[in-house]
Amino acid sequence: MANRYLYQFKGAFEAGVVDIYAKVAIGASGAPTLVANQCKGIASIVHNSAGNYTINLMDPYVRTLLVSSTHLSAAAPAAPSMYLVADNVTAANGQNIIVQFNASGTPTDPSSGDQILIKISLKNSSI
Repeated sequence: MANRYLYQFKGAFEAGVVDIYAKVAIGASGAPTLVANQCKGIASIVHNSAGNYTINLMDPYVRTLLVSSTHLSAAAPAAPSMYLVADNVTAANGQNIIVQFNASGTPTDPSSGDQILIKISLKNSSI
């Protein structure tokens, strides 16, 4: 479990909910860059293949509650859908999630210049 100072007293039915927010800038060929100071709790993001990204977390957690995204783009996004491919947040070393972006069921990179806002909700308590 994450052992960091986190803000307390969030009203939730789950104990120890941790929300991680990220802003990811997409470059040429789908290359992701974490926007400085807007991705606390995330160690890195890696582009694996068309629309497929591994988000490496700084800490392990008990389980994933939610992963969602929103595109920040002046035009309709090239890859409007995102889903969770792999959930490895409990790993003691190398904790990550893998997400896939697609358009009409086809793996697709977001457009160069797009920014993706990602929310990851995790459980940090065994109760």
